[in-house]
Formats: sequence, structure tokens, C-alpha cells
Amino acid sequence: MQTRDYDCYILIEALKGFRLLNEDFTAVIPAQETNGYTNLYANSIAVSFLHDMEDEQLNAIHFFEDHQKTIIDTISAHLSKTFKDPKKELGLDCINILNEHKDGICYVAYRFLDASGNKFYVKLHKNKVINNRNFFLRFLNKIYNTIYS
Repeated sequence: MQTRDYDCYILIEALKGFRLLNEDFTAVIPAQETNGYTNLYANSIAVSFLHDMEDEQLNAIHFFEDHQKTIIDTISAHLSKTFKDPKKELGLDCINILNEHKDGICYVAYRFLDASGNKFYVKLHKNKVINNRNFFLRFLNKIYNTIYS
């Protein structure tokens, strides 16, 4: 399906309170609030480089656009299990629309960074957090292979 004119950056008003990423996108600046922009990918490819996407991927983007506050609130609540105040400690690095889908909508991975550059992933289907051990192991393996290859 043809994409709308999506850029590789997306403005997310609901990110208010989270931290801004540094210029290299390697860590957050703890004293600075986000400008609300983050990177948007589909299968780890910036959406601005894609000429078309699967219907399920577009449905995931449209769902996010229509429900971003609920989604960010859900993610914040999930991250609060690990962080005292995730909005003061983390910044959203990117949103990645994954290939796997259910009920016509793809799963989505949200990658956050802290001030040390540590990455934290939250996987959602619509606005439900998916705790999937294999998902996190694949990302850890991908990071390991990137560093040591």
C-alpha cells in the first residue's frame, strides 16, 4: 500500500516530560525536556525511504497517531516498574513498526535511552504491552553483533 508522505521523524505531543536525546542520539540530556520528535522506522528502515508498506504496518502507524496519549501513558506505567520517574530519566529514541502482526495491526517496538546510553525496549500491540522474552533476546543479539562485528 502506498504510504502517506511520512518523514523519518514523527512529532509526539504526548512525550511531554520525557528527556531530549543528545545530537548523536546516543543518550539523553537529563536536564532538557524533549522537543517531542522521534525517529520512525518500519522493519528498521526509516519510513521516509519506503515507497510502500504493508497494510498492517500502516494500520499500526494510524493507530499510534490516533491513540498516542494512551500508548505513551501505557508505556510510562510499564517503565515505572523499573524507573522511579521514567519521564525524568529516559528519552524515546525511536519507534519501529515490526513485521509481525495480529488482527490487521503490526506490533511496535519503542526504544528508550537513558543518560548512560543504555537502551530499553517496550513492545506493544495496539496499546497493550507484550512481554516477550524472545523479542528482547533478538534485540540484544542484534546489538551484540553490531558491536562485535
